[in-house]
Amino acid sequence: MLIVQDLKTRSRTWLSTRDGKNLSVRPGVVVMKFGEQLRSSVIQEYQWYYIDYDGLKNELKGPTGPLKAGKGPEWTEDDETRFVERLESELDKVHTKQKVKAMEISRRIAVSEREVKDVVNRLNERGLGENGPSEEEFMLLEEDLSDIIADVHDLAKFVQLNYTGFYKIIKKHDKTTGWHLKPVFDSRLKAKPFYKENYDAAVIKLSKLYDLVRTRGNPVKGDSAAGGGQANFIRQTTKYWVHPDNVTELKLIILKHLPVLVFNANKDFDPEDSAITSIYYDNPDTWDLYEGRLKKTEGAEAIRLRWYGGMKTETIFVERKTHREDWTGEKSVKARFAMKEKNVNAYMKGELLPAAIFEKARKEGKKSEKAIAEDERLASDWAAGDCSAMPPICIYTCMEDVF
Repeated sequence: MLIVQDLKTRSRTWLSTRDGKNLSVRPGVVVMKFGEQLRSSVIQEYQWYYIDYDGLKNELKGPTGPLKAGKGPEWTEDDETRFVERLESELDKVHTKQKVKAMEISRRIAVSEREVKDVVNRLNERGLGENGPSEEEFMLLEEDLSDIIADVHDLAKFVQLNYTGFYKIIKKHDKTTGWHLKPVFDSRLKAKPFYKENYDAAVIKLSKLYDLVRTRGNPVKGDSAAGGGQANFIRQTTKYWVHPDNVTELKLIILKHLPVLVFNANKDFDPEDSAITSIYYDNPDTWDLYEGRLKKTEGAEAIRLRWYGGMKTETIFVERKTHREDWTGEKSVKARFAMKEKNVNAYMKGELLPAAIFEKARKEGKKSEKAIAEDERLASDWAAGDCSAMPPICIYTCMEDVF
């Protein structure tokens, strides 16, 4: 495994080769082995806590057993014991540093929460100025939060590099010695899972705090329904592939410009809050809708139920996505309406009429009559169409952070 670095774009990619043979790259690209990449990526705070990759690699070069014909000394049980002890020591070092730093970051976030809450409360009571918080206080809080964000980024990079280092040195060990350490060491990694730290909760908290400070206590109100009350809306999407190692870094960059959209701001963050679940409907014999979407046929539709968050979510969206080709001059559109989870089965069976679904909304008056009428029309069209006869064919869940 080699690291390919483009000197022009500064981007790095992984390249799998056999000993680097027959490797061809364009001018301006430097190929780095992992040991070199590790040394070039050392963060000063962590410099004494990285895996000693070169030291472990050197251990593999010095077997002490009897000579084998044409192959050098054999790898003995004593060699294996010595190597495993050193590997265990490296794992303990990395795991301890990760655990201590993660706890420190959690404490600093908690302190920042109290400080931001105090400043915002004083701002709401007295306003910005002589009696309330000063602009300097907000600037200092913003600097503190930026430091914490940088620390989360550095910790994530530290963890990613060390996990790769352990994976690679074990793979090299098994290949060089013929002894199979990976199955055994997997259990040791699980006992000290420094690589399983989930940064989502920290990202959510930092996003909320940074947005409060950045906007001086007046954050922009997001739409927790990820689309809001619009029955029909046109979407324009641009997608980028991001290497899994860089996802946390990207989140931390974005949150300084856009806050994370929290679907239920009235509760503490839980990992399942990032879940988006969709149930797709189709003809099980022909898969017409799936094929149309796959081929991007003009007018192809996707019919689904969707909800945001865990399985206890009360609001379900009934959605119909329609694809439009460029030559039509029209834009692809998503039409949808929301309903309570308890009403879904009755509606799908035709036992609950569209008018009854929106009766409560009319009485409460929280939505305009025009918006309710549009939702009701969509519900009627969906119930009357062929789609209502299609069974649920596929359920799909993904974890998604929305900014």
